[in-house]
Amino acid sequence: MTHSSQQRGHWLARTLVPLALLAAGVRSECISLAQSKACPSFNKFQVDTASAAKINQMAQDIGITMGTFSTVDTLDQAIWNATAFYSSSTCTGYTSSQRIRYQDSVLCTILVQDKSSVQCADGAPNLCQYSCSLYATQLKTMIEKACPSDKTSLEKLGTLSGDVCTEAKSWSGLVDSGSSCVNATTNEAATCGKSISNFSPPSAPPSPLPLARSLP
Repeated sequence: MTHSSQQRGHWLARTLVPLALLAAGVRSECISLAQSKACPSFNKFQVDTASAAKINQMAQDIGITMGTFSTVDTLDQAIWNATAFYSSSTCTGYTSSQRIRYQDSVLCTILVQDKSSVQCADGAPNLCQYSCSLYATQLKTMIEKACPSDKTSLEKLGTLSGDVCTEAKSWSGLVDSGSSCVNATTNEAATCGKSISNFSPPSAPPSPLPLARSLP
């Protein structure tokens, strides 16, 4: 074997081994949302455990990233703990732990409509366009408060408001106006659009004082 042949052989080995490991790592399975607390309006559908990769592809556009999951409980946690919109380093007064209201519904929709999840259960509903607009409005409010003059942040806001929630260039499943679309305010009614980790239930009203008895 010539020296060049040996080099090609070593290169091929170095290439095939990582590819084999990658192929072994993409095995996934379907998870029912019947018991999901983050996606109750999608309880008849399933998601593929590999679908989190689709969410993370959004990072370059609006900055959402979420962890992997293997059960419905870890799926809920991944949705609740997903980062929110991130801006440039010049945007001060903002951390990625801040959440945008109704983000959970956006994530649920993208997860169930992922190509791999559709193979688990087809026919998943779209998110109502109004719900997507609510999400974009919350993002706008946050940007205007944290970094109103930051060019990168404003560009990302334009991407979300235009491409995602209006023209559906990126996610057609988020701009439905039909009667069967999922309403985010219904899906997240239990938390008023906030994640569990950021939701503080209203405190119970104080017990009424006993009525004073009138003296005889």
